[in-house]
Amino acid sequence: MSQYLAATRSKHFKSKSDARIGIVVASGEILDGHQPPGTIGGESTAELLREARYDNTVKGVVLRVDSPGGSMFASEQILREVQALRKAGKPVVVSMSTYAASGGYYISAAANQIFASPTTLTGSIGVFSVVPTFQRTLEKLGVKVDGIGTTPLAGDMRLERALGPVARKILQTSVEHAYAEFLSRVGEGRKKTVQDVDKIAQGRVWAGVDAQRIGLVDHLGGLKDATDAAAKLAELGNDYDVDYIESELTLRQELLMQLRSEALQMGQMAGIIAPRSEIDRVLDPVLEQARSIAKLNDPRGLYAYCWCREPRGLKGLMYH
Repeated sequence: MSQYLAATRSKHFKSKSDARIGIVVASGEILDGHQPPGTIGGESTAELLREARYDNTVKGVVLRVDSPGGSMFASEQILREVQALRKAGKPVVVSMSTYAASGGYYISAAANQIFASPTTLTGSIGVFSVVPTFQRTLEKLGVKVDGIGTTPLAGDMRLERALGPVARKILQTSVEHAYAEFLSRVGEGRKKTVQDVDKIAQGRVWAGVDAQRIGLVDHLGGLKDATDAAAKLAELGNDYDVDYIESELTLRQELLMQLRSEALQMGQMAGIIAPRSEIDRVLDPVLEQARSIAKLNDPRGLYAYCWCREPRGLKGLMYH
């Protein structure tokens, strides 16, 4: 309710000053490229932060994070825009929602201050690489794969084959390097040594109140507290506006959203959309797992992701 009132009042009770605190919402999984609302895109979220940096009326930014993490590459893109904002003299305050773990913490680490609720799930400083293979499933169906390769790594990343020892070693080396980078980013942002960060990292998840105790979070509080802190850091006093910085939908996107909504309603009224069958319910865990894997689109195959909301059946994934 307090967040809703803060947003509506800011539209109706404008201050006399042109100074603004911009709020950028980073909600959902962190994926590479441009992503729609409900997910965090490395390109799209970085563009919003860049917009705030180039807007002279925006004096500070609140990054509202609600994410279990995702792509390391996309997280790095967003982190660098946070660093660029601070370098431009604009303070950045992170407000953590339900989750701000793994990649969600990665993009938060460079902020001036971090606010979390007592029950926020954060931390999960760790990296993994996942390469799904289904050669054993094919074997159960009587299907086997063979072939001739011209290099030692030929065919090692094919989904119908098991990973070879060389490929596993390469992936493990990449993961260890990315983990060291993660520790370094957190150490720089939180003014800790890499060794101190490692002691509280290693993929462990912390509640907000514990994260504050170990130094991953500065204060316990909500979005309004973070906004006030950003205004204070920007030395704005009480004379400023609060605005959300969002990507504007194109006319085509708006029309498609409207048509999709109307088509769904018409289909339900006409009885065209059939009720879920028993087989749909049986396949749900498999489909949910497949969707989770399909969304992982990091160009290097490296992920900082907390399975805080682990889908059913996901325990079968191979971690490195």
